[in-house]
Amino acid sequence: MSKANRLLKNLGRLRLPGRSPYHKEKKILAGRSVACRNDRRSILFGTIHKAASVYVWEVLKKVAKLQKLNSINFDGYYYRNGQLDHQLSVDHFQRRGFMYGPFRKGVGHIVDAEGNNTLDFDDYKIIVQLRDPRDALTSSYYSFLHSHCVLPKDRKRIEAVRNRMDGLDIDRHVIGQSGFLVNLLREYSTFFSQPNCLVLHYEDFVQHPEAWSKKITNFLDLKGNAAVERVFRKMVTETRTRPSTENINLHKRKVTPGEYATKLKPRTIKILNDRFADYFEALDAQPAAASKFAA
Repeated sequence: MSKANRLLKNLGRLRLPGRSPYHKEKKILAGRSVACRNDRRSILFGTIHKAASVYVWEVLKKVAKLQKLNSINFDGYYYRNGQLDHQLSVDHFQRRGFMYGPFRKGVGHIVDAEGNNTLDFDDYKIIVQLRDPRDALTSSYYSFLHSHCVLPKDRKRIEAVRNRMDGLDIDRHVIGQSGFLVNLLREYSTFFSQPNCLVLHYEDFVQHPEAWSKKITNFLDLKGNAAVERVFRKMVTETRTRPSTENINLHKRKVTPGEYATKLKPRTIKILNDRFADYFEALDAQPAAASKFAA
């Protein structure tokens, strides 16, 4: 290939000024097609808030790009436009060539014309990144009050949330917010026994990133892929950069697992243990027992 042809090819890959970062999502939602460049089984990435979901999604996007999979973030598109309560049509999901996520409120909002969740999850590879819900709720308290990213279209809502939380202690917050997380984890638990589902944990991500990444490469049949391994080596280096002291104004405030035990009252912890008992039991039933999350 001549230098001129290479230059033209590279120019064609450049993102035009002002081009929406969600241009693929907009095309699909408008009923237009996005070219599929790979016949690999599509991936659904589910997670929860405060489980390094933003960072993990960026890592998975790099891996997907290397495999020529289209990364589609429908929920992110709607959030950027100030829409938090939306539904997604099953018709917008393709079985091959795509990665969809991150879904932080589950996948129950993917529905057919009658409003039923009829997506055949067996047709996809499912990756779920979780975190001890007691720590996730503890982290959310500081995030909403101090470091949560606020978009212009979402400013009024976040300000209202912060006003409600002003003077609200952390124990009342985590108890009040636990109901949603109980239901979300119950939904994710239904995938745990499926062979097409990989369950990952924030705790492994920050403490054992090499083992965490190997689970992904094995699950996606990418073991030995040099380009993918470079992505994960960089991730391992970055995850080892942690704050030496707690700073409530930073997004990466504190990453040490088990923080809830020092922030919450014993009575609050008992309430959460009871509410999440079924979830912990579902984790312990997995081959890689999650006893480290036990009360």
